[in-house]
Amino acid sequence: MAGEDQSPAGQPVPTATLGQGIVGDDLLSELTQQAAPAPTPAPEPVSRTRYAIIPEDGTIKTHQLQQRPDSDSYLEIDSPTEGIPTTNYRFNLGGNQAFVISQGMDRLENAFSFEKPSNRMVSKIIQQGDGVLVRTSAGWKIQEKARIDFR
Repeated sequence: MAGEDQSPAGQPVPTATLGQGIVGDDLLSELTQQAAPAPTPAPEPVSRTRYAIIPEDGTIKTHQLQQRPDSDSYLEIDSPTEGIPTTNYRFNLGGNQAFVISQGMDRLENAFSFEKPSNRMVSKIIQQGDGVLVRTSAGWKIQEKARIDFR
C-alpha cells in the first residue's frame, strides 16, 4: 500500500508523505498552489470637469484647477477641447450656496452676472447660463461671466 509501512506485528503504520498529514502541510499547499491574482479594481473614470475658487482678478491660475471640489470651489469648469482656446464654466451647485451668498455678493460679482436680490433672505443659486473662459499664459481669464439668479 502506498504511503504505509508494515509494523513488526504486521499492522499497517501510516507514514507522512510530503504535503499530507504533517505539521505545516497547509502552508506548503498554500505556497505551492498557483494563487490567482487579485482582481484589479476598475479605475475611477477621470472627470473632465475641473473646479476652482472665484478669482479676485478675473483669472483662474492653472495651479488652482482641481479634479475634485473642496469647500471653496464655486466654479465648475469644462475641460477644454484640444486646440480650442476657450471653455465654459458655471456655478458649482454642489457647494455651500448659503455660505457663499452670506459672504457677500461682491465675491460672486467677480465671476457671475446677476441682479442683486431685493430680498436678502435668499439661500439658493439658480443657473441661468454658462460663462466663457479664454486660455492665457497664466491660466484661464473670464471673457464672459456666467449668469446666475437667486431664490
